[in-house]
Amino acid sequence: MLIAAVLCGLLVGAEEQKVAKDVFLDPKEAGIEYKMQGEYVGEVLRKDGGMKKVAAQIVAMGKGSFRAVMLEGGLPGDRWDAKSRLELDGKMEGEEATVGQEGSLYQGKVAAGIFAGETKAGERFSLMKTERKSPTMAAKAPEGAIVLFDGENTDQLTDAKVGGHKMLFAGAKTKRAFTDFKLHAEFLVPFMPTGKMESRGNSGIYIQERYEIQILDSFGQRMAANECGGVYRQIAPTVNLSFPPLVWQTFDIDFTSAK
Repeated sequence: MLIAAVLCGLLVGAEEQKVAKDVFLDPKEAGIEYKMQGEYVGEVLRKDGGMKKVAAQIVAMGKGSFRAVMLEGGLPGDRWDAKSRLELDGKMEGEEATVGQEGSLYQGKVAAGIFAGETKAGERFSLMKTERKSPTMAAKAPEGAIVLFDGENTDQLTDAKVGGHKMLFAGAKTKRAFTDFKLHAEFLVPFMPTGKMESRGNSGIYIQERYEIQILDSFGQRMAANECGGVYRQIAPTVNLSFPPLVWQTFDIDFTSAK
């Protein structure tokens, strides 16, 4: 089995980068909406004195608006029950974001890394912002692996263009053809809060010019074949494990070619 290892950053196309207004690659320049966005984990204090684990994914939608995805049990891939999923609207009010409204199952405010409020039943909750990291991030290439891109060297590629932050722009191809392989990829998608659907940091990894493993800002989205981690237009990911934009993420692809 051929083993190919790739360490790369994938961005939207170069021409799109030139014309897009709300494209951020540096968290320091992304503004307060980016600071609010992220994953929050904590507990609901039930009226019987018990505690219930709950998590939220706060997604910036641009122009001061947010979507809060409430998940019981924890975050996707980390104790979420894979059933409960409630979407709430939110908006900026000064230095904090208000989520939900009177009568919502959850209602609260996000500020300084804390999402706190109460449920419709009057139970208090407090969630702390957390930052997860892929367990295969910065994985060392195994002996005999082919490193396609390490942030600088593009000898294994054609049509390769490296931009700022040592990232590889979309459009590069491998010089050699591969059949069966394992591939490790590291990528980061830009923060584009005003973009909709596939206009939020869209790229992908094409295999044999037949299949595309989608790369997209799918943070907080429902699973679909056009979302990150899916085989584009064919198979949806079983769990949406997308981190927020501007957070490094990974794929580990094990591909067996048709015979």
